[in-house]
Amino acid sequence: MVKIDVISGFLGSGKTTFIKKMLNTCTIRSERVVVIENDFGEIGIDGTLLSCNGIEVYEISAGCLCCSLRQNFTHTLAEILAKVKPERIIIEPSGIFVLSEIYAIVNDPLLSARCQVNSIVTIIDSVNYIEQNEKYAYFFENQIQHADTLILSKSQLVSKEDIKRIAAAVQRINPRATIFTMNWDEMTEIHMFQIRDKTVRSPATSRCYRRYRQGTHKKWESFSLRDMEAVTYNDLDGMLASLRSSEYGDIVRGKGFVNTGRNSFEFSYVNGRYTIIPTNHSEAMACFIGEGINGSKLVDLFAKKCSSEKGGS
Repeated sequence: MVKIDVISGFLGSGKTTFIKKMLNTCTIRSERVVVIENDFGEIGIDGTLLSCNGIEVYEISAGCLCCSLRQNFTHTLAEILAKVKPERIIIEPSGIFVLSEIYAIVNDPLLSARCQVNSIVTIIDSVNYIEQNEKYAYFFENQIQHADTLILSKSQLVSKEDIKRIAAAVQRINPRATIFTMNWDEMTEIHMFQIRDKTVRSPATSRCYRRYRQGTHKKWESFSLRDMEAVTYNDLDGMLASLRSSEYGDIVRGKGFVNTGRNSFEFSYVNGRYTIIPTNHSEAMACFIGEGINGSKLVDLFAKKCSSEKGGS
């Protein structure tokens, strides 16, 4: 039976970074592993990041697995099981994935005899959790409630008091889950094996049947850019800072690659905060997710000559 690990989490929480750490454990045990990457936008940025590390990645873009792409995902998973015959499949769903849907998908007659859900991990962004949870509680409660393990990302960037407060809040939603709050730089291979093999005892033995808040998808939009002109590092820094303005829409998540002419950079934008790091990826591309996105303004900001693609939920 093929094991399926699901790495969930809201937009920009750090799912791809965590998957890279988990893949190291697969290498140690010489497991045949495949990653299925679901980017909501037209361009698969996260799949590109994983592929650069020599990992076999199947991308399903321009939608969410629990909605319009569900049938496509089921057939993709069945094809992987038949042709690749992996020992483990790691799934990174879109940040707006309704996690409870994964059981219905895997129980499909095409799949149920050949694979089973092994572990479900939800990554929680310590920096943005309190603000984002107030606005997108439906996604957060669903993703937290249905996880075996809850992992706080970016914990080194907030106070110990806030970490305790967030841990207590998510524990109330799912008291049977194991919670990791450590700085990811201190997370060893032993911790990763504990998470994927579920060898850490949960803090509570009673099962929780708390009902999460009902809701429906908001009208999420994505806007993608390709073939952007070269810019300087300082220009990129200013452009990302500009995304905080409402004239570009309510942009929750942005990610991509840009060229400066001599160097390339990867950027990550979450809730008004952003990082820029060097990368070897040379193709310029970007994807933005949010509500009420003003595509023409984004084109003007990043480069008037770039091509664009827009999608929605």
